[in-house]
Amino acid sequence: MDNIKIHHNSQDEFYRFPFGSLPIGETVRLRISVANIMEVEWVKLVYWIEGLEKRTCSLSLHSIDHESSRYEVEIKLPSKSSLVWYYFKIHCKNQTIFYGNNQQALGGLGDIYDEKPLPYQITVFDYKGKLPIWFMDSIMYQIFPDRFYRDSQMPSPFKKHCYIYKNWQDTPSYIRDESGRISKWDFFGGNLAGITNKLDYLEDLGINLLYLNPIFLSPSNHRYDTSDYEKIDDLLGDEGIFLKLCIEAKKRGINIILDGVFSHTGSDSIYFNKDDNFDSLGAYQSKESPYFNWYFFEEYPDKYDCWWGYDNMPNVNEQEESYQNYIIHHSDSVINKWHRMGIKGWRLDVVDELPTPFVKAFKKGLRQIDEDAILIYH
Repeated sequence: MDNIKIHHNSQDEFYRFPFGSLPIGETVRLRISVANIMEVEWVKLVYWIEGLEKRTCSLSLHSIDHESSRYEVEIKLPSKSSLVWYYFKIHCKNQTIFYGNNQQALGGLGDIYDEKPLPYQITVFDYKGKLPIWFMDSIMYQIFPDRFYRDSQMPSPFKKHCYIYKNWQDTPSYIRDESGRISKWDFFGGNLAGITNKLDYLEDLGINLLYLNPIFLSPSNHRYDTSDYEKIDDLLGDEGIFLKLCIEAKKRGINIILDGVFSHTGSDSIYFNKDDNFDSLGAYQSKESPYFNWYFFEEYPDKYDCWWGYDNMPNVNEQEESYQNYIIHHSDSVINKWHRMGIKGWRLDVVDELPTPFVKAFKKGLRQIDEDAILIYH
């Protein structure tokens, strides 16, 4: 059956209003459009709170034209933080069919199913805090630093196992070894000075909040495998250049938040030091390392817990006191250092994989530094 005859788009406010994550107790309106040639007898919504039994309610006719009929229903969301799931059940021509999320479970336009449809999701949150006034009207612009803009006046320092394109229009590619592992990372050379050069352009767009993907030292171009939380990656610049970026951004009313990747580090880091590229005594090198308790070793040193099986990103024990002190609590902690430089908050990577006590401690520590700072969860 052609799914054009049935239409629900969870990212279109006509079909789901309000759109996105919603606060507890909110009422959400859901609509679905069905072609008239399907001769619909009834449309029902099947929904449930995660962990609880399914509920069913009927949709009423909202509007009709010569091609299709639109049905709608309103449901009240629960009074506690939770996930609400839903799909549609449609009976026509002595046949019952289902309309749910698409096969990729990405939301938006869905698919028709004969049975067992993938459900759509509504995230229900209970926010007890106070949103900073400056953030409520912000327009955010996300920047992947290597691919945004290159200030050609800045030198490109040597970096192991990488190559830098001379032409900004070249097609990205990886060089892999015989096992399929990336042996050389490709870089376009975007840098912090380049972002500074484009601040007027960003201001003209109406941007007043920049979210920078990871900028700390790392062997890769994505930099989610952190080598040192206290050092700017050499290809991006240094602390002086970052400080200038923060100062110039602030002059234009633009705040900056950083990407905090704290569920894992890189294996090629001062903390793990698997490749022996740093002067530090890494956890991989010795059980006497000050970082040894940060990691989960099954068979020391080569078998350890890592992020989604990628052994270049060993998972950390976020509950370890010395790790929390380093990231959050000490006066010279990671978050203290970068807030002194002028940032206005963080985006926590894979927050669903972080222990709740760590997230709460991070949020508390952040508020103690700056009560108007923001914390965004991924």
